[in-house]
Amino acid sequence: MALINTSPSARGASEQGPRQGPETLIFLRQFEDRDAPELSLLIVQTLRRVNIQDYPSEAIEQLVPAYGPGNLVERSKRQHMVVAETGGQIVGTASIDSDRVRNVFVEPSLQKKGIGRALMGEIETYARSHGQQRLFLFAAWSAIGFYEKLGYIGEGHIQHDLGDISIEELRMEKVLD
Repeated sequence: MALINTSPSARGASEQGPRQGPETLIFLRQFEDRDAPELSLLIVQTLRRVNIQDYPSEAIEQLVPAYGPGNLVERSKRQHMVVAETGGQIVGTASIDSDRVRNVFVEPSLQKKGIGRALMGEIETYARSHGQQRLFLFAAWSAIGFYEKLGYIGEGHIQHDLGDISIEELRMEKVLD
């Protein structure tokens, strides 16, 4: 699908000039069933390490079973799922179901390196090629700034009930060019 370079100099120069750093090549490709165990682990670890700032731990633990390997395989039959891979390891994912972006996760140590942006670019390209004119998603509070930089606009707060716990997210939308 796509190959991206996450080195700081490849992403552009800072105000102090080009930044030097190790180069990481990321390959974007479609999810395969064999990816499910590794992707499940990545998603669960990201929920527990990053999304803990957005949701109570009880809510995160209620979300965990939805990201088990079997559920990911089933989901991949209904959604277009993309993974980001480097050095043979999965480091990110995003999916789309009709006009809804779902399950955008990037390995915490690799966040803010262009992987999420590349995944979203791939999802938006796929959506355009399938006739979608706008996309929406539900953003965790810690991800709102990321989506705003990509042109998504907040449409309103939404409560999701997870049994006896609920979580609040922001519904965001983007009109595709």
